[in-house]
Amino acid sequence: MGLLQDAKEKPKMVATKHVITRLEEPKQPQPVEVEILPEEQEALSLKPTVIESLVTSKSETLRLLENLDKRLIEGKISEETYKKLRVELEEKLEQVNANLKEKVENELSNLRMEISQAEAKRASKAKELEEYEARYLIGQITREEYEQRKSIIEKEVEEIAAQISSKQKRIQELKELICSE
Repeated sequence: MGLLQDAKEKPKMVATKHVITRLEEPKQPQPVEVEILPEEQEALSLKPTVIESLVTSKSETLRLLENLDKRLIEGKISEETYKKLRVELEEKLEQVNANLKEKVENELSNLRMEISQAEAKRASKAKELEEYEARYLIGQITREEYEQRKSIIEKEVEEIAAQISSKQKRIQELKELICSE
C-alpha cells in the first residue's frame, strides 16, 4: 500500500536503460487569436445575420397580415377571429420593427467606427511610406529596400481600401433597408 501511495504523490518517472525522464502533466490549451481570411469571412457572411432574420420575420408577418385580410374578404374567417389575429400580428410587427431599427442603428454605428479606424490606419500607412521614401532619398536605405517596403505598404493600403469600400457598401444596404420600412 505504501508504494501505491508514494506513486501518487511523486512526479511520474519513466526509466529506460540509461535515461530517466519525468513525464509532465499535459498543459491546458491556451486561447489562440485567429485571423479570419477574406474567403473565410465571405463564408461567414453567408450565414444570416440578426438583421436579415428580422427582415425575414417582418416579411413573413406582413404576408400573414395580407393573408388574414384576404381570408376575411373571402368569408373564410369571422370578423372576431380576424380582429384577434390582426392585433396579435400587428403587435408582432411592431416588435420586429423596433428590434430591426435598433439592430440597424447599432450596426451602422459599428460600421462607421470601423471605417474611421480603417481610414486612420490608411493615413498611418501613407506616412509610413513617406518615411521610407525619405530614408531612401537620404541614402539611409537602398532602393531595393525601399521598393520592397513600398510594395508591402501599397498592398496593405489596397486591402484597407477594400475593407472600407465593403463597409460603405454595407452602410448603403442598411440605409436602403431603413428607407424601405
